Amino acid sequence: MLVDKVPVHLKSGRGGDGCESFEIRGPRKYYPMGGDGGKGGDVIIRADKSVSDLEFFFYNPRQKAENGHPGGNNKKTGRQGKDLILEVPVGTKIFSKEDNYLLRDLSADGEEFIALTGGWPGRGNHDNKTHSHGQPGKELEVLMDYTIPCDAAIVGMPNSGKSFLLSKLTKAKTKVTTYPFSTTLPQLGSMECSGYSRRLLCDLPSLFEGSSEGKGLGNRFLKHALRAKILLVVIDCFHEFSTSLFESYQTVLNELRKYSEELMDKEHVVLINKWDAAVRDSAEEDYARIKECCRYVYKISVETGENMDLLRQRIEELIPEGE
Repeated sequence: MLVDKVPVHLKSGRGGDGCESFEIRGPRKYYPMGGDGGKGGDVIIRADKSVSDLEFFFYNPRQKAENGHPGGNNKKTGRQGKDLILEVPVGTKIFSKEDNYLLRDLSADGEEFIALTGGWPGRGNHDNKTHSHGQPGKELEVLMDYTIPCDAAIVGMPNSGKSFLLSKLTKAKTKVTTYPFSTTLPQLGSMECSGYSRRLLCDLPSLFEGSSEGKGLGNRFLKHALRAKILLVVIDCFHEFSTSLFESYQTVLNELRKYSEELMDKEHVVLINKWDAAVRDSAEEDYARIKECCRYVYKISVETGENMDLLRQRIEELIPEGE
């Protein structure tokens, strides 16, 4: 189970109370010597590339930092409460649950922000001050929303060979079957490129007409394509869920458009899979029509390896190293 969206209740630590104490020095001589309390712990959210999803927060939805310790006699200051550091995957957006306001987009490894500061400590009565209590910690309801920061997202029709394509490009151990809808969660793979560089590819569950209305898995996982630099749109020559190759292409694009116009602004690379088994006349006609709509269209066969090297080269060109 991939947990990519979860509400969390945050609370910072309470400030420690100041101490009221006196030191007796001779008859009727009392000197105030109470120490200050310690500050409450902050709540810090940090992006960590070793964290894969938000499952921890699904089972632990309430998170609280440590309270500050009270002050002591002889001007002893209480210990500060430990900060609570919450590690989330790179690519997590933190929203205020109350008004859906974006607090921070943690898009880089090690990036962090202080979600809540701890309560200020109370003062002791040293130096003739009036002792006081520490301030309570602050509370905040947030919504953590994780999207995979991949280089290329693989989208397409059911049974078009998306999982097989990912396994061939990246050697990822994906579930490759002969029946549709086998991909139920996003699958990741790392493609080796020249200069020892890599590109991260993400295979998303299939789209078909009605996905935006909740049919099948719907478009629930399409948000993971939002951070992708390019989209690999996979259709196949058997087009089981449409009447033609061109209709398959149009269906996928319509579902992407219904989800977000942002996906339409990305570079699309259309892959017509199983070309080795195509009925040439109708397939060539649809290929020409698709070519008029998209500048990068490739006839491939994942099974035989046809044009796979050309595809690797194009992906590397479209996603320069370091971008």
